Amino acid sequence: KLANRYHYKCCILTTSGTMALTFTSLQFIETRQGFRDDALVPAYGVISVPNAFREAGYDVWFADIDRRAGCMSPDSFHKHLSNKSRTYLVCLVHFSGSLSAASWAIAQVCLNLNIPVIEDAACLIGAGNARGTPGMSSEATILSFSVPKFITMGQGGAVLTDNEELAEAVYGLTDQGGHDWRKTGIHESVGTNARLTDIQAAFGLAQLDDWDARYQRKKTCYTILKQKLGDKLFSTAQGDPPLHNIVFADNPKQLIAKLQPWGIDARQQYTVYNRHPAYNYDKGKYPNAEWWADHAVYLPFGMGMTTDEAE
Repeated sequence: KLANRYHYKCCILTTSGTMALTFTSLQFIETRQGFRDDALVPAYGVISVPNAFREAGYDVWFADIDRRAGCMSPDSFHKHLSNKSRTYLVCLVHFSGSLSAASWAIAQVCLNLNIPVIEDAACLIGAGNARGTPGMSSEATILSFSVPKFITMGQGGAVLTDNEELAEAVYGLTDQGGHDWRKTGIHESVGTNARLTDIQAAFGLAQLDDWDARYQRKKTCYTILKQKLGDKLFSTAQGDPPLHNIVFADNPKQLIAKLQPWGIDARQQYTVYNRHPAYNYDKGKYPNAEWWADHAVYLPFGMGMTTDEAE
């Protein structure tokens, strides 16, 4: 159903969006020239993105973000391309479900230069088109079904692709090496057990059948917040309600403290990746990512929000 909705040939389900990224990126690490072992990701966001590529064996490098959209900056991307010692796999993250012109520009360059692209659309399901902006070319698109997402199964992830060979290889990694081993007793490749459970799938299918009503509920809650907060509230490039309800404050800690007596649990949710000890080998400066880390305040969000709570 997901493949049909987003007009892809193949959809492979697995235990999380992180594992979907890891399994997909493993298919690009070996090239005819040797190994592609450098991954380029935005410098701000969910830690699962760089972790997925590190787990697959990549050296992970960071590009600054576009301050308006929260997605990878074309200027920062081009600076990385000048380093001829690296052979990149690029991960375009549609942060909070935003389909930005910046991502489109980068995708076009990658297409022209034959640089593989994986789109992380973990936050995008329920907004726009999972393929990204019209015409965006990527090898695969990743979805997530963790708790706050538009479709949730507690956890879960998916790989959408038109490449049937890629789909078969990813599926093999999720199920001990392939489709037919239960019949033949023979394992053609090495894999693990990272399948989505039947119970999780049942939860997901029920929500797919309720897609339009879920989207309308999400849009109604976001519209209430937008009417009250105006331009202070983050909005996506294409106009869909974002996954997160984000405002930007000069003094985030003071704002968070003032909201607590009202029972509103706000927080500074993410930081620049190279502020984490695991990634502080990267000494780069990313002013837009740092601005988001220092000013973005995340208000409550998720499909469980009611209109009364939004008010």
